[in-house]
Amino acid sequence: MTDQRTVTDQHAAATPRPGAARAGIGLVEVILAMTILAIVLTSLAALTFTTAERARHVTDDAYRQAALIQHMNRFMALPYDSIAGRVGCATVSTGNFPHEVCVTGTASAGVTEVQVKVTPTRPGMQPDSVTFERVRMTTSNPLST
Repeated sequence: MTDQRTVTDQHAAATPRPGAARAGIGLVEVILAMTILAIVLTSLAALTFTTAERARHVTDDAYRQAALIQHMNRFMALPYDSIAGRVGCATVSTGNFPHEVCVTGTASAGVTEVQVKVTPTRPGMQPDSVTFERVRMTTSNPLST
């Protein structure tokens, strides 16, 4: 024999009461979650854009420095008397870094001051330059007396 109260309690627990909260996710919760996700992704996109822009600037600086060192090394390897014939400006349009290079040389008393200026052709990049001195080697041999 079953107790009438037990069956009634089980039946009351199985049927939801009017106005009572139901289990599950509602439309308001989904919209709120999507709004939070949109805010987070927008912030992340701004951060990614800033990081990419900084990486591009660092890469451009590395290309500019490499071009500057390349041209400087070329003039460091030239014989002293050949420097005057190589000064002037030239445009380099090949490779990853198109640029214009201008080399000036000022000679005085066996010392030539060489300035190499690299100007990128890409807009927004700043030019850079380096100045160094080349000295005429003495013709005497210190080992022969």
